[in-house]
Amino acid sequence: MRRKQVRAFMLALTMAAGLLAGCSQQSRENKEITQAPEKTGEVTGSELSNNEMLSIALSSNIGGLDPKATVDRYSANVYGCIYETLLTYDHDETIIPNFIVDSYQQTDDVTYHFKLKQGIKFHNGEELKAGDVKFSLERGINTSMNYLVGDIDHVEVLNDYEFNILLKSSNGAFPAGLTTPQTGILNEKAVKEGGESYQMHPIGTGPYKFDTWEQGVSVTLVLNDDYHGSSPDFNKIVFYEIADDTTRANQLEVNKVNAAILASTDISRFQGNTNYHITSADSYGLIYFGMNYNSEKLADLNVRRAIAYAIDTEAITKAAYFGYSNTATSILSPNLTYSDADKIAVNEYNPEKAKGLLSEAGYGNKKLKLTLVIDTRTDVTSVGTMIKSFLNNVGIDCDVITGDKTSMSGSYYANGTNYDIFVGTWYCATPDVNSQIFTTFHSSNNGATGGYVWMHDDEIDALIEKGRESTDAAERQKIYSELQEFIFTNKWWVPISYYVDNWGVSSYVNISECLDPAGTHKWWKATAQN
Repeated sequence: MRRKQVRAFMLALTMAAGLLAGCSQQSRENKEITQAPEKTGEVTGSELSNNEMLSIALSSNIGGLDPKATVDRYSANVYGCIYETLLTYDHDETIIPNFIVDSYQQTDDVTYHFKLKQGIKFHNGEELKAGDVKFSLERGINTSMNYLVGDIDHVEVLNDYEFNILLKSSNGAFPAGLTTPQTGILNEKAVKEGGESYQMHPIGTGPYKFDTWEQGVSVTLVLNDDYHGSSPDFNKIVFYEIADDTTRANQLEVNKVNAAILASTDISRFQGNTNYHITSADSYGLIYFGMNYNSEKLADLNVRRAIAYAIDTEAITKAAYFGYSNTATSILSPNLTYSDADKIAVNEYNPEKAKGLLSEAGYGNKKLKLTLVIDTRTDVTSVGTMIKSFLNNVGIDCDVITGDKTSMSGSYYANGTNYDIFVGTWYCATPDVNSQIFTTFHSSNNGATGGYVWMHDDEIDALIEKGRESTDAAERQKIYSELQEFIFTNKWWVPISYYVDNWGVSSYVNISECLDPAGTHKWWKATAQN
């Protein structure tokens, strides 16, 4: 049965890839994109003729340019060029002061002392002061930024350039949260003057300034001529919102963009072509199958185990990613500290065990019917379709609910009672696993940015909080190992594949220093090369 299923899925995807290739060939011959710009983010205007502009094709919509309102990584790719964070990390993932900070130190369990560099200017000419830091961090408390700044009690301004961040309790994960673009520093005056329209006039201290945003199409940034750090190579960056995989590849091929995130099916189009190169990078991301804690149908562990046995994660990974991703084991990427990916086994595929457990649970003579949520991103749709088929093979019927990622994550999952199972993706926002574990499994985040499982288990909450508070590496390893084992055993998540980011890039552009495993890339580090 397994060989037949794998062959069937591979055949189906190969046929789909062939259809896409046919469409791509037509685009290459005609030198035009035939789909409507409002649906695809099609790039208009002249082909790129020089290296003055870096033009990037993202794979999802840009939700906003104010971190308080929008923390998704696609938006953070853009506003990460506008705002600067207090801390950053080097290639060894050691946390160090960022360009705007002169020094910082932890003075006790709950206090961090910072000293800003003097003379740092915002894009509106205002000087960066400690009051801007206080404003930026405190306004994020009890918002979608809470997983990063929620433990802040208050920021104490000592003078124009020095301040203390005081936490409610010890938090070993806290410094890592200050490295991500979502905690970038804003200008208090600009935010208050901008009001509800601030997102259309964002102001930071970063290497690029906001220029224009045609919503649903693109955001344009221009070089900050007064930047206090090294000046980037490119005078302008344009971020295009192109959800369709084939359209992104086509736009790269006809020189309308010079960097595009590629689907696995499109990589071969650019290999061996001297006009392009493929830049690949490991990530903190994965795609997974999740089960809703609120669903009465899934309350029985044997039902969840049956569902897990029904899913062949190895076959799905091979069929969906064509060898460009690895089958996942742990809920945590192997590139993260505290991950047990090398200790946890791949999900066991055993349809006969699945049928037996379903029969024991009372579904021997009737079918289990579940609501499956799949968003419209290509790989999520592909993986979700295969999971639906695997489940059907053991007697589980799925009603599929679909929609774009932004609307699904922003509203549909907030209900918590209108679905049973779902296909999700996650990129850990920082090198510290707390930003993933706390966001996806702590009950305070249910229905929010990533809490789609709707876990509400007091013991698990307490364990997550203990891992978050601890500053002892050995203790944190023990805690996060226990959490990974709990999810593996109880099957609230079934990890499918670990993401590898593959970018198609024009030959005269180098983005190797830009790519960040959290998926929030440092585009100001892109260089032009001959």
